[in-house]
Amino acid sequence: MACAATSPTSTETDSTYAPVSIIYPLSADTDVGDVGIAKARVKRTDPHGELGIAWTDFPEDTPSAQRAFQVAAIDPAGPAAATDLRVGDIITTIDGVDARNNNRSAAWGLLDGAPGTVVTLGTARGVTVAITLAKQ
Repeated sequence: MACAATSPTSTETDSTYAPVSIIYPLSADTDVGDVGIAKARVKRTDPHGELGIAWTDFPEDTPSAQRAFQVAAIDPAGPAAATDLRVGDIITTIDGVDARNNNRSAAWGLLDGAPGTVVTLGTARGVTVAITLAKQ
């Protein structure tokens, strides 16, 4: 396995791009395809909003194609609790952007934003929810 980390100015606190890392089995002639890099919605030094969702953790060596945004827990006091989202849901889109397979890493940046930002999540079971990020 190899890990490729790609993100313009990813070490700068005022970067306009979200960090991206992809874990993919590599051989001498591996083509990983197109990899999107999402623009950050909020600087690292500015206040960040909270969805009220805990995500399922995958081992570090799990290939990107086998990872998913799977809801592990929903904070009953968080903004996601007021939606139709359920524990176990697989998120397939974030604000209309495919969040599966190799796009998953880039999609992390779409989950982040300032308090008051609305994030729309599409699920594998066909439910779409809009969540307004709360203050952390």
